[in-house]
Amino acid sequence: FCHRFLLTPADPRHSNQATRPSVVWLPIHRAKAHPNPVDTSRFEIACDTQPGGWSLSLFMPGDTLTGYDPKEYSRIGVGFILFDNEFGSISQQLPDDFPVMEDPSLWAAVDLIE
Repeated sequence: FCHRFLLTPADPRHSNQATRPSVVWLPIHRAKAHPNPVDTSRFEIACDTQPGGWSLSLFMPGDTLTGYDPKEYSRIGVGFILFDNEFGSISQQLPDDFPVMEDPSLWAAVDLIE
């Protein structure tokens, strides 16, 4: 199964709960099947904001992902689109008309190592 998440960084201008970094599971448009519901409360997300930008880190326990078995599959697909108010959208070097959000075959492959 493929999983899709929306990650949002913290906003350093505010200190309330709504502006902390967050992660939300989203369905993939036109998917033939969806994974089991994902408990994102077990994820660890951190955001470091600086005057020139920000970085976002996410840890997902493997047992929260439907079908994830690193012993059987040593490679996973990873796709992203970064939406930035100042710079617009940035994806993994594919033109904007490619359906990266709904076609996992367009995602980059990542080899898992111990």
